[in-house]
Amino acid sequence: MPLQMVSLLPSLVHVRGTERLSVLVRLVGEEAISGGSCGAWPMAIRACEPAAARSAHRSWRVAQLARTAALSRSAFFERFTRTVGLPPMEYLLARRMAIAKDLLRRQDLDMGEVVERVGYGSAGTFSTAFNR
Repeated sequence: MPLQMVSLLPSLVHVRGTERLSVLVRLVGEEAISGGSCGAWPMAIRACEPAAARSAHRSWRVAQLARTAALSRSAFFERFTRTVGLPPMEYLLARRMAIAKDLLRRQDLDMGEVVERVGYGSAGTFSTAFNR
């Protein structure tokens, strides 16, 4: 996760009743206090991975995301790219591939299930993207 995203975090977060979110907030806090280079982010993101995996199969479009954010397509594209460090669809591809890699490594799923979970219509299309 790019360091500029750290500046978007609120200075205070109060969390009750959600253990996983509490762990995430604690990891981020520890990283900020230690002055580290965001080494806790991979662990924090992995803690949230099941939610990300559930939405990775959707056919996201920049126009849909822009509408959800109540921005024009160009404003959304520019803000997302500036904040995250990648254009939206490039980020989505990277996330899908990270989720697929994790699913292939950690679970007993066949290739067809992984392909479907990350939003590809065929194993061939997925294989080409994954190998890139």
